[in-house]
Amino acid sequence: MTTLLGCWKNLSTMCLRRVAVADEELGFFLAGCLALERLHLSCCDTIGSLKIPRALRRLRSLRVRSCRLLRTIESGGPTLATVWYGGWPLLRFSLGGALETTKLEVHATCMGDVIQYAGAKLPSAAPDLETLVLSTVYEEASEPRHGSIVGNLRKVTITGFCSVNSLVELTCHILVVAAASLERLTLDTSPGYDRKRTSYDRCWQMSAEALREAEKACAAARKYVEPKVPDGVDLKVLGPCSRCHLGMGDGS
Repeated sequence: MTTLLGCWKNLSTMCLRRVAVADEELGFFLAGCLALERLHLSCCDTIGSLKIPRALRRLRSLRVRSCRLLRTIESGGPTLATVWYGGWPLLRFSLGGALETTKLEVHATCMGDVIQYAGAKLPSAAPDLETLVLSTVYEEASEPRHGSIVGNLRKVTITGFCSVNSLVELTCHILVVAAASLERLTLDTSPGYDRKRTSYDRCWQMSAEALREAEKACAAARKYVEPKVPDGVDLKVLGPCSRCHLGMGDGS
């Protein structure tokens, strides 16, 4: 088995699609891929728990999509910088306790507490973080768990910003705690799919409900967030594209 693992010691990218592999088998395989930089899993319906060992010190990108039984993602990779997740709701999501990266992007369509997780866990897990990008859909309202957000953040982007109190409070908390270092705060009220794609001149469609929530989110940003913006911090609140979504907010 040692010889088999040695065959993959230089592997930098691994993409598994519709592969029937057990949790233990995948974990054992990953343990031998010490040069791995990108891991992409798609439609691997036999995986229930994905655990990335800390030995994967070069892993920068993790993409997981439509793995039907997956309920747990735990990463110990210290340099992980980009996480894309699209699938069923997770019971546990953890990026470990010692991220060495200065920039982190987390994009998730079915994790109802990704922003709350960032507020509660990232201060201790990623103390050197300077740029944070969070993209979410259907963030669930809950009690604030922001603790002490990373204090040396320079750039923060929240895609899927909505009007729930916990998210508004977390955003205001970031402005207070990171006031000395923060340069830019971007609040995108679209649920991650409103921005134009490069090959088209139109935005992705948004439902009437999503447009109404985006309008409420913009109002919440103006009322609660904008007054707390320190001098020298560039605040951008992005609403739905008026050209592409004109007249859709009333359900037409």
